[in-house]
Amino acid sequence: MVFTRLKDDKTLCEIYTNSSNLNVFSVGYIIAFDDEFYITKNLDAFGRQDGYFCGNIGEIVKISTDTNYLIDIKKLQNYHNQPKENLIDFSTDLLYRFLLTIKTNKRICSITLFNDLLPDITGYVVELDYDNIKVLNIDNRGHEDGLSIINLCDVSSAEFGSSEFVKLEILNSLT
Repeated sequence: MVFTRLKDDKTLCEIYTNSSNLNVFSVGYIIAFDDEFYITKNLDAFGRQDGYFCGNIGEIVKISTDTNYLIDIKKLQNYHNQPKENLIDFSTDLLYRFLLTIKTNKRICSITLFNDLLPDITGYVVELDYDNIKVLNIDNRGHEDGLSIINLCDVSSAEFGSSEFVKLEILNSLT
């Protein structure tokens, strides 16, 4: 399987999930996967770590490696001395363990649902079981904005740790 090789070789990848716009992709290392989901450790355009993403494998349109863009990102990553190894273990129940990591570490995350008509949910995971997720919503200014209860099987992807979410965490701590 391609995911095994990319993970084991610690291959930097461009991952495309939008078939209508192949100019949009994420860059990162695949650090875990199962039959349904994959997790990447993302890098920004300057080669710095930019959080983690857990997505549905079925939404991947294309994966590219060894492009000129990725060669430049690797150079920038080395320049910034960004570590390539993964410090999180996601051995089973990938999506659940990813969300549990977010909850345990009290990190703001974004959760995308399979229903594209609904907006992403951003906030702190405050309750989690194998059926439902309860999220304390955080608005774009870092303020609390109600609660959302989500069925775990409706989750398409989740992410945390990017500079955007760190900014919200800081703003939330100052409110």
